[in-house]
Amino acid sequence: MVLVVCFVGGMLYYAMNVLWPRQSQLLFTGPDPIVKGLYAEMIPLGTIIASFIVVVFCARVGHERWQLFGFMIVETALVGSLASVGVNDKVQAIATIICLSASVTPPQLLSFTMLSLGIDDQTDIGIAVGLAGTFRCVFTTF
Repeated sequence: MVLVVCFVGGMLYYAMNVLWPRQSQLLFTGPDPIVKGLYAEMIPLGTIIASFIVVVFCARVGHERWQLFGFMIVETALVGSLASVGVNDKVQAIATIICLSASVTPPQLLSFTMLSLGIDDQTDIGIAVGLAGTFRCVFTTF
């Protein structure tokens, strides 16, 4: 199940990075290149926020399985919110994409950590994480 979370999160992450800049350009920004760039930077801003979430929240709470479950519920709700965005809903779009980007990174990091620390022989950490990353990239192309 950890791999499934890793695959689904990878699909969402790569899809957001490809689709959001184009979607925001077509719906919200107009011809101004500065505004286009600001809208395109919403996903990296969410990733920076996610780093603080991982360091402050995830590291102290424990219960990684429940964290994965919670992050997947939040991602599902935010994808639904993003699907309901209209042309006049700029604030909802910005808030949703930042929160969605911030909720995608922690499950990815938790998944790789759980896979690497959950193996029996710790000399195989590189193989385990490398295969997980490879399979994540392969399954995100489908």
